[in-house]
Order: sequence, then structure tokens, then C-alpha cells
Amino acid sequence: VRDGIPGGRSLSQDMEQGYDPINEANERLRNALSKLKEARQIQKVFMGLGKELSFGSSQEEFLQIIVDAVEALFPQTHYLVQLADPKSLVPTAAEHRGPLRGGVTGKIHISRSAVVKTRLDPSIAQSACIEVCQKVPNIFEGIAHAIHVPLVAENQLFGAIHLGGSEEAPLADDDELLLISMANQMALALRNQRLLEETAFLKDYLESILEYANALIIVTIRYRQILVYNRAMESLLGFPKNQTLGTDLFMWVPQEEQERFAKELSRTIGESPSHAGLETRMRTREGEQIHIVFHLAALKDREGEVESVILIGQDITQIRALEFQIIEAEKMASLGKLAAGVVHELNNPLTSISVYAEFLVSKLGTGRTDPSDVEKTEKILKGAKRIQKLTRDLVSYGKPSSEEPE
Repeated sequence: VRDGIPGGRSLSQDMEQGYDPINEANERLRNALSKLKEARQIQKVFMGLGKELSFGSSQEEFLQIIVDAVEALFPQTHYLVQLADPKSLVPTAAEHRGPLRGGVTGKIHISRSAVVKTRLDPSIAQSACIEVCQKVPNIFEGIAHAIHVPLVAENQLFGAIHLGGSEEAPLADDDELLLISMANQMALALRNQRLLEETAFLKDYLESILEYANALIIVTIRYRQILVYNRAMESLLGFPKNQTLGTDLFMWVPQEEQERFAKELSRTIGESPSHAGLETRMRTREGEQIHIVFHLAALKDREGEVESVILIGQDITQIRALEFQIIEAEKMASLGKLAAGVVHELNNPLTSISVYAEFLVSKLGTGRTDPSDVEKTEKILKGAKRIQKLTRDLVSYGKPSSEEPE
């Protein structure tokens, strides 16, 4: 194709000098295909890496996923993959290929420039678990070239990846960029996994606080459906959790108490609950009446809307029983104070009854009667009725009455 081009050489001349343009084109094609294959391999590794990291649940699993990716992308390279706790910076897991220098796995080695680029807190250099080096850490024996990338997400250190290239398998110029891209993805996955673990821990921790709290706790949605019914409630009333969750709260409240309860729920949703709380009665599984005072509070969602209501209660059945006993004891004490007055009140009518009765007995014994005897008899009846009324009032005052409506 070069024939006829000014200054060009003919194909025959190239062939005579040992230059074969067909071989050159084939070589370029092989290089292009090799790069395409390499690019596809990188894409495949990154896609698989993202999928695998999304299912990782432990540090050992994450470590193996990262190691598999490093071996796929850098098949002939020495490597050290380390994971660390972002709070204590203590190395927690590591795996390597190739000869390591002694004691390097006990610390996370980072170059000073990496600390600056990833915006890590410079104070990490003071940690006994971190070794900050002026240059790229050389942790392998007998290597020609080394690169390393710390696993950093949101200014937290989750570990580091070190690569070492030999003369037989040197590291290319773009290997560091490839490692940085992979490390960033891994660090984000580790951060997300840690957030999920912390969220799950906090959720379980808060649920256990509600479940085992030494208080009666019920959580309902705005429409009274029970979401939380802790062990204290279960133990007090005797109804198992599987019978109460999802039911209407008013199923467990006596009908005569429901109107007051509904008003207090409305006040709570309106963010003005009663400071004194709500005292109500509930029935146990055996039918026993329990007195409970509940303090209510509204729980809001992210938009600030009231989503549910928490009721924190206290069993005051014994307190009410003691109060009733105290009232009765005070009645008996007051009866003692009234004893002197009672004796005086009884002595006056009894004196009249005794005198007139003796007089009538003696007179009737002689067979004589007088019109005034009727008056004396009426006084006797009046005195007796007076005593009867006084004793009846005292019995009513001292006798305990039932709180149950009849």
C-alpha cells in the first residue's frame, strides 16, 4: 500500500530489510486483545467483588474476599492484606503471599504521604499498632518494587494492602491506580458492614433494655396496636406475648377505664401528657385486679410525626392495699380517741333507761299504774333507739367497704 507514496518505501523494500508490516499489525492486535482481556478480567473481578462484599458478614469472610480479588488482579505478586479495628487500630486479621520481614504483621505500616492523602488523623502515628514510614513501607524480602494502599473510609482506618513486585514479575505503572480503586471499594464495604453491625447491636441492645427492664413497658402505634410487651408485663398479667402483640390495647383494659385511657392517649399524641400519669386497673389471667400507673410519651419518626406511644408503668396494687390498711388503722385509732365520748354518750341514755325501768318494775309489781308511766316508757324507748343509732354508726365507720361497684 506504500507504493506510489512520495518518500515511502515499497513493500518489497520492507520485506528485503526484514520488516514485516503484517507481523507488526498482528502484534498490535494481540496487544489490544490482551489489554481487552485484562480489562474484562478487572471488570469481572470488580463486579464479583461488589457482589461478594455485599454478603460479607465477618472479618474472616471479608479478608478472604479481598485476598481472592488481589490474587485475581495481581497473580504473580507478593501481597499482605491486613484488617484492623478502626477504633483501637489493633490488627485483627491478615493473610500474605511471599517472604515477609520479621514482625511486620504486628502493626499496620503506612507511608506519611498516604496519611496525608487519605486525611487520616496524624495522631495515629502515636498508636502502638501503627508504623508511619517516610517512604513506601518495604515489608517483603528481596523485592524490586513495592506499593501499598491503606483501607480508609470517612477518615477511619480499616487496614492496608501491600504489594511487592520481583524482577520476574514487576509491578506496572497503573497497578497502583488499580489497587487504589479496589481498596476504596473494599474500605467502603468494611465501613458499611461495621455500621450494619453497630446498628444491629444497638437495635438488639435497646430491645433487651425494654425486654428486661424492671418496669412495665408497652409500646403501641397511634391506633393502640401493641408493638412491644415486655417480660415484666407478661409476668404481672400472666398473658404470653404471642397473645398480646398486634392486639388492641383496650382488650386488656376494663371498659369503665377506657374513656380515661383514650383521653390520655390523645393528650400524649398532642404532646401534652399528664405529669401525674394515668392510674388504671387491669385484670390478670386469673381475674385478679391489678392497679397500674402508666406514664406515657410520644415516639416520633424522622419527619417529626408521632409514630407510636410508649407506656412505662408501675404496679401499685400493694401500695393501694397498704393505703387502704392505713386508712382502716387510722379509723381504729380514731375509734380509740372517741371511746371516752362514746362512753359518755351511752351513759346518759342508759341512766335514764335504768332508773325508769326499775321504777316501772317496782310499780307494776304492786299492781298500780299511772298515766305518767306512758311517758316514762317512751323515754326508755327513746334512749334505747339513741344507743342503737350510735352503735350502728360506729359499725359502719369501722367496717371496711369494697371498692368494687355493686
